[in-house]
Amino acid sequence: MSAGVGIMNGSVQDLDTDAPSYPLVITCIVIYGVMIAVGLIAVALFTVAQISGRNTFAQFPFFKIVRQLTLANGVYLLFQAINVFPSMLIDVDDTPTWLQELWWSMGDIVTELGDQATLYFTFLMGLNRFIVFAIPRALWIFQGNSLRLILLSTWLLTIGITAVRLMMGPSKKFSRKTLSFEAILLQPNTNWLFQATTLAGYVIPLLLIVLYILIFFFLRKKRQSTK
Repeated sequence: MSAGVGIMNGSVQDLDTDAPSYPLVITCIVIYGVMIAVGLIAVALFTVAQISGRNTFAQFPFFKIVRQLTLANGVYLLFQAINVFPSMLIDVDDTPTWLQELWWSMGDIVTELGDQATLYFTFLMGLNRFIVFAIPRALWIFQGNSLRLILLSTWLLTIGITAVRLMMGPSKKFSRKTLSFEAILLQPNTNWLFQATTLAGYVIPLLLIVLYILIFFFLRKKRQSTK
């Protein structure tokens, strides 16, 4: 199994029902399940809206980026519902090891890919809005073949980053105490590629905030100039 594959270390059936933390764990799992259900419903409704209004949305490059983000979120939530969440509820100790590893590996790959795709397509949306309001002469970047190339490159980038993080990341196991995946190896990962992808996960949201702050000032300045 690859170094980055998460290992589900037990299910809810293994919990001690007399433990003080048991009600909290069950409550968190229920909330998690409800959030997945709400997310799937929201994505489904938004997908229907995009399909019904596809002729109108097709005129705006922004919604082509939104379509990719919706796809990434939909697949991510679907695998949370059919892979990750059931793994918390079902005891799979009697399942062949190779099948367990295949099942968990699929969940790891799709959830990591979904995380990365959401991050980079959200940044693309912000960059598109910045160009629309601040540098309208550069709008050609998000049109025609240029936009197609950007979308394709973003998917290839997210696939590459997912591969790096899964192959070079530390092995993990699910902790019922913290309700999260924890690294088995305590030493930090020193691979520069893995560190770069981790750093990007912090830097890109900050850049996105900066872009929207700049958009706010550009819009404010434009509004004042029209008075």
